[in-house]
Amino acid sequence: MTKDGPQQVDFSLLDRIGFYALSLNQKGEIQNHLQWQNRWNAADFINEAHKFRVAVDLTLYATDWQKWSDKVINDAASNTVKTVTQTFKTSNTNILRTILPFVKDTSFATADGVTLFFDNYTTPDTGKIIVTFVTKVAELLDDAEADVSLNIILGMDMNNAKKELLFEELGDILLNNKKGKHLVDYMFTFLQEPTVNSKIILRRTIEDAFSEQDQITVLRKMAPIISPNINEVNAKQLESNLIYFQDNFAGVGFWPLPLNSDEQIETIKETLINLYQVEVDSNHIGELIDDYAPGLCAFVCPNRWLFRIGFDLLIGLLALYGFLAIWIYRLRVLYKQYALYFIAICLVTVLVFLASLICDPYWNERADSVAISVFLAVFAASTFRYVRKAMQPPLP
Repeated sequence: MTKDGPQQVDFSLLDRIGFYALSLNQKGEIQNHLQWQNRWNAADFINEAHKFRVAVDLTLYATDWQKWSDKVINDAASNTVKTVTQTFKTSNTNILRTILPFVKDTSFATADGVTLFFDNYTTPDTGKIIVTFVTKVAELLDDAEADVSLNIILGMDMNNAKKELLFEELGDILLNNKKGKHLVDYMFTFLQEPTVNSKIILRRTIEDAFSEQDQITVLRKMAPIISPNINEVNAKQLESNLIYFQDNFAGVGFWPLPLNSDEQIETIKETLINLYQVEVDSNHIGELIDDYAPGLCAFVCPNRWLFRIGFDLLIGLLALYGFLAIWIYRLRVLYKQYALYFIAICLVTVLVFLASLICDPYWNERADSVAISVFLAVFAASTFRYVRKAMQPPLP
């Protein structure tokens, strides 16, 4: 939030966004919840991110965590779970759900994950505190049956002579499973400048710290954090970094968050799209939409529930009319009188269906199955109509 209003975030660049940051003090307490509360409308922020399929993590900065006792660790873990699992209620009324109760309830929202930030991680012996704390948080989340991802940020120096040992100490939470799930989903660490060197050092350090099979697991959890501040000189370095991260790590994090007001946002967006966009084989329609109607999916995707409901209502109305018209002659006469209106409704239904099929992630992932189903339905209807006409006796 700035004096000019809420900061404008381009969610299309992100998979996860961290609310930064509440502090766990020396006693393991969170004394200031900042905007992470109902009166600041945290639910609206979470729901807005979810429209773009972006997960929201609560980031907790551990203060003087190296000195935490067992009691403080337990208190900090309890406060962490209590805070990240709290439910927020939006101040905006969902009018659509009032009319249609089956619509997804967005009046309540919770975080999707928690990211624990351990700064100044310099000595291997303090790694035991991280392991104990993270394990305790994972246990309490499991007890609460909370579907929450657990991530960590490490404030490390890649020039530290003991950096391999720093990673080795965290092996228990990076590699061990609990009920088939790794304790830590993602691990973030800041890359020092020049990143051309530190990214290679990070990769080599993980290789030195773990066996060959374990390296794969850890590297698929690691996401380096870099600055989004770029200019003409280091724009090429950004692209080089992202290519390296794509081939070696789980992704990339930006700190601070790139905003729509930043001058560099277009360069970052273009580079990310070129490197990380999901390629769909022979998606010619999608390519045409991007070329001739680039704003279509930007509108349809965040409002996909409206399109889903609109399509269901239209197809339901047409199906009901067609079913009743078989027995009610007046309905068939109605079609003859207002054929253009019926054609317009059918056209709108087809357009809504195509927009959802192209832009709605749920339907887009099932495009092949949907296309085959539609083809079979049309074929079956055409066959039924043909057979019915063929079986009708000639008119006298």
